[in-house]
Amino acid sequence: RTRDPYLPWFLKFSEFMERQDQLLEDNKTALAMRGSDLNASRHSAKILRRAVDAARDPVAGSTATVSEDQYSRLLVRLRERTQEIRADIEEIDRLGAQSEQLLNEILAELTRAEARFGDRHPELKEWRIPVQERLERLPLELAAVSGPDGPRLTRGSRPRLNRR
Repeated sequence: RTRDPYLPWFLKFSEFMERQDQLLEDNKTALAMRGSDLNASRHSAKILRRAVDAARDPVAGSTATVSEDQYSRLLVRLRERTQEIRADIEEIDRLGAQSEQLLNEILAELTRAEARFGDRHPELKEWRIPVQERLERLPLELAAVSGPDGPRLTRGSRPRLNRR
């Protein structure tokens, strides 16, 4: 009697899935933290922009004045926040692309296994469904992480974050 090649494949696939799931969970945590940082930086930048605008064009009758030095420091802080926002967006993009790649690798392995073992193991087709659903939810998760000024959802592809 010949040994069923499914069992060794399944053991390797289980280890593969454990690694992929851990990486996906790590990405999910990192995305949440970056999203929080991004929203805080956006809030800070909005306040700094208002301060810069007010310093540039003070309201008539206002007694508040801003020295050139204070104005320069406001601009420096605003540039710093803008750089932080850009870095957060780039990291969210990177983590999103990495998560997409991890999910696609799982789907590819399941497709190969289905071609090889599908006649004896129809459950492989069913295993693809939650992975495919997770891949389809990824753009929405990225949009939620990046906040109201985040990616514009486009049909058929993972959206990129707005570069404002």
